[in-house]
Amino acid sequence: MKASPTVSVQNVYAYWDCVHLFDDSDFGTYSKLTLEGGRLKLQKDTGTGGVPQKNTFSNICVIHCTACSPDGGAGQPDSAFYFEGVTSGSNAVNTSAAYGSPMSYYATAISASTSNSITSLYNPDALTASTSSDSSWTTLTTQNTTEPICHGINDGD
Repeated sequence: MKASPTVSVQNVYAYWDCVHLFDDSDFGTYSKLTLEGGRLKLQKDTGTGGVPQKNTFSNICVIHCTACSPDGGAGQPDSAFYFEGVTSGSNAVNTSAAYGSPMSYYATAISASTSNSITSLYNPDALTASTSSDSSWTTLTTQNTTEPICHGINDGD
Protein backbone atom coordinates (compact mmCIF):
# COMPACT_ATOMS: atom_id res chain seq x y z
CA MET A 1 0.00 0.00 0.00
CA LYS A 2 1.49 3.32 -1.02
CA ALA A 3 0.04 6.52 0.43
CA SER A 4 -3.17 4.64 1.28
CA PRO A 5 -4.72 6.05 4.46
CA THR A 6 -7.54 4.45 6.49
CA VAL A 7 -7.32 1.05 4.80
CA SER A 8 -9.00 -1.91 6.46
CA VAL A 9 -7.68 -5.35 5.52
CA GLN A 10 -8.99 -8.58 7.06
CA ASN A 11 -8.83 -12.33 6.51
CA VAL A 12 -5.96 -12.56 4.04
CA TYR A 13 -3.78 -15.58 3.36
CA ALA A 14 -0.76 -14.62 1.26
CA TYR A 15 1.58 -17.32 0.04
CA TRP A 16 5.14 -16.31 -0.78
CA ASP A 17 4.25 -12.64 -0.56
CA CYS A 18 4.32 -9.79 1.95
CA VAL A 19 2.22 -6.89 3.14
CA HIS A 20 4.16 -3.67 2.51
CA LEU A 21 3.04 -0.25 3.76
CA PHE A 22 4.92 2.61 2.17
CA ASP A 23 4.79 6.40 2.32
CA ASP A 24 1.77 7.98 4.08
CA SER A 25 -0.28 4.82 4.59
CA ASP A 26 -1.77 5.97 7.89
CA PHE A 27 -4.58 4.95 10.28
CA GLY A 28 -5.11 1.52 8.73
CA THR A 29 -6.39 -1.56 10.51
CA TYR A 30 -5.14 -5.00 9.58
CA SER A 31 -6.36 -8.22 11.16
CA LYS A 32 -6.20 -11.97 10.62
CA LEU A 33 -3.45 -11.92 7.99
CA THR A 34 -1.30 -14.97 7.37
CA LEU A 35 1.89 -14.33 5.43
CA GLU A 36 3.57 -17.59 4.52
CA GLY A 37 7.05 -17.05 3.12
CA GLY A 38 6.72 -13.26 3.37
CA ARG A 39 6.70 -10.53 6.02
CA LEU A 40 5.01 -7.36 7.23
CA LYS A 41 7.11 -4.39 6.12
CA LEU A 42 6.60 -0.71 6.92
CA GLN A 43 8.86 1.69 5.06
CA LYS A 44 9.55 5.39 4.69
CA ASP A 45 9.41 6.82 1.17
CA THR A 46 12.78 8.56 0.84
CA GLY A 47 11.49 10.58 -2.11
CA THR A 48 8.51 12.18 -0.36
CA GLY A 49 9.54 11.63 3.25
CA GLY A 50 6.18 9.99 3.94
CA VAL A 51 6.05 7.42 6.74
CA PRO A 52 3.31 4.90 7.58
CA GLN A 53 1.84 6.05 10.92
CA LYS A 54 -0.78 5.01 13.46
CA ASN A 55 -1.64 1.66 11.89
CA THR A 56 -2.96 -1.21 13.99
CA PHE A 57 -2.14 -4.85 13.28
CA SER A 58 -3.69 -7.76 15.16
CA ASN A 59 -3.60 -11.49 14.62
CA ILE A 60 -0.88 -11.29 11.97
CA CYS A 61 0.96 -14.60 11.48
CA VAL A 62 4.25 -14.57 9.62
CA ILE A 63 5.50 -18.04 8.74
CA HIS A 64 8.91 -18.98 7.38
CA CYS A 65 8.30 -22.13 5.37
CA THR A 66 11.43 -23.79 4.00
CA ALA A 67 9.65 -26.97 2.96
CA CYS A 68 6.92 -25.22 0.94
CA SER A 69 9.05 -22.58 -0.81
CA PRO A 70 10.11 -22.99 -4.43
CA ASP A 71 13.75 -22.20 -3.62
CA GLY A 72 14.08 -24.10 -0.35
CA GLY A 73 13.60 -20.95 1.71
CA ALA A 74 16.57 -19.03 0.27
CA GLY A 75 14.49 -16.06 -0.93
CA GLN A 76 12.41 -15.60 2.21
CA PRO A 77 12.88 -12.55 4.42
CA ASP A 78 15.05 -12.91 7.51
CA SER A 79 12.62 -10.88 9.68
CA ALA A 80 8.87 -11.32 10.28
CA PHE A 81 8.09 -7.67 11.11
CA TYR A 82 10.35 -5.12 9.40
CA PHE A 83 10.32 -1.36 10.09
CA GLU A 84 12.59 0.81 7.90
CA GLY A 85 12.78 4.57 8.48
CA VAL A 86 9.43 4.61 10.30
CA THR A 87 10.24 7.58 12.55
CA SER A 88 7.60 8.43 15.17
CA GLY A 89 5.33 5.89 13.54
CA SER A 90 3.07 4.96 16.46
CA ASN A 91 2.24 1.72 14.65
CA ALA A 92 1.07 -1.15 16.88
CA VAL A 93 1.37 -4.88 16.30
CA ASN A 94 -0.69 -6.78 18.88
CA THR A 95 -1.43 -10.46 19.52
CA SER A 96 0.43 -11.70 16.46
CA ALA A 97 3.01 -14.40 15.70
CA ALA A 98 6.39 -15.09 14.13
CA TYR A 99 6.90 -18.73 13.26
CA GLY A 100 10.01 -19.68 11.66
CA SER A 101 13.24 -21.26 12.25
CA PRO A 102 15.49 -20.64 10.32
CA MET A 103 14.19 -17.05 10.07
CA SER A 104 16.63 -14.93 12.05
CA TYR A 105 14.48 -12.21 13.64
CA TYR A 106 10.91 -11.70 14.79
CA ALA A 107 11.32 -7.92 14.39
CA THR A 108 13.75 -5.52 12.78
CA ALA A 109 13.92 -1.74 13.22
CA ILE A 110 16.43 0.22 11.12
CA SER A 111 17.03 3.70 9.69
CA ALA A 112 15.72 5.73 12.65
CA SER A 113 12.53 3.72 13.22
CA THR A 114 11.02 4.90 16.52
CA SER A 115 7.77 4.95 18.54
CA ASN A 116 6.41 1.69 17.16
CA SER A 117 5.31 -1.24 19.31
CA ILE A 118 5.01 -5.00 19.17
CA THR A 119 3.08 -6.44 22.09
CA SER A 120 2.42 -10.05 23.08
CA LEU A 121 4.01 -11.54 19.97
CA TYR A 122 3.77 -15.33 19.96
CA ASN A 123 7.34 -16.45 19.36
CA PRO A 124 7.60 -20.25 19.76
CA ASP A 125 11.00 -20.48 18.06
CA ALA A 126 12.64 -17.93 20.41
CA LEU A 127 13.62 -15.65 17.54
CA THR A 128 15.44 -12.44 18.49
CA ALA A 129 14.93 -8.80 17.55
CA SER A 130 17.34 -6.68 15.51
CA THR A 131 17.40 -2.98 16.31
CA SER A 132 19.96 -0.60 14.81
CA SER A 133 21.63 1.95 17.09
CA ASP A 134 19.50 4.81 15.68
CA SER A 135 16.18 2.97 16.22
CA SER A 136 14.04 2.00 19.21
CA TRP A 137 10.72 0.43 20.16
CA THR A 138 8.08 1.89 22.47
CA THR A 139 7.15 -1.66 23.48
CA LEU A 140 8.62 -4.97 22.33
CA THR A 141 7.33 -8.07 24.12
CA THR A 142 7.04 -11.73 23.18
CA GLN A 143 5.35 -14.76 24.69
CA ASN A 144 5.16 -18.45 23.81
CA THR A 145 1.97 -19.67 25.47
CA THR A 146 -1.04 -18.29 23.56
CA GLU A 147 -1.24 -18.39 19.78
CA PRO A 148 -3.14 -15.64 17.95
CA ILE A 149 -6.07 -16.39 15.66
CA CYS A 150 -4.82 -16.11 12.09
CA HIS A 151 -6.62 -16.55 8.81
CA GLY A 152 -6.30 -20.02 7.35
CA ILE A 153 -4.26 -21.39 10.25
CA ASN A 154 -6.38 -21.94 13.36
CA ASP A 155 -9.63 -20.08 12.76
CA GLY A 156 -11.65 -22.70 10.89
CA ASP A 157 -11.16 -21.06 7.46
